[in-house]
Amino acid sequence: MKILIASDLHGNLPGARFIVSKALKEGCDLVALLGDLIHCGLRSDTFDGLLAAKILSSLTIPVVSVRGNCDSDSDLAEFPWFTPESAWLFLDQLFLLCHGHQMRQIEQSFEGFFNLISGHTHVPMADNGPRGRRWNPGSLGLPEWNYPPSYGLYHDGVFRVMSLTDEVICEDRLN
Repeated sequence: MKILIASDLHGNLPGARFIVSKALKEGCDLVALLGDLIHCGLRSDTFDGLLAAKILSSLTIPVVSVRGNCDSDSDLAEFPWFTPESAWLFLDQLFLLCHGHQMRQIEQSFEGFFNLISGHTHVPMADNGPRGRRWNPGSLGLPEWNYPPSYGLYHDGVFRVMSLTDEVICEDRLN
């Protein structure tokens, strides 16, 4: 299974267009969107949340989407799919998908080991630590810490955070 994973667009139009075209070009089976897709408070030639929603809604492959801290009910109504607070995804191991803005509550709810794919920090991560895997695709809209805009790609047991020019920023292998 090949999955494109993206988070924290915040209405970035080039990022929305990139997700749709890259998912089709890569032959992805699924797109996982980890929240903060529309709202950022900006309106410009680059940021337009409602237009970004229309672009993302044109995806012709299955989408699993979770709600971010900047996603309002009216924002989420723009999408043709359901957007819960979290979802589970099985990739040879079970992963919790969430935005990541409620990490303290999540960590308290899962004492011990669990795998997590989240956004929120806008910082790429592919870590396999003592409490489980922590994957973050970074941000296509507003990257932090001098990272380039980035997305995640999962295929054949490997999660990679990629730049828009297909440079590998970080990776983790399940096996």
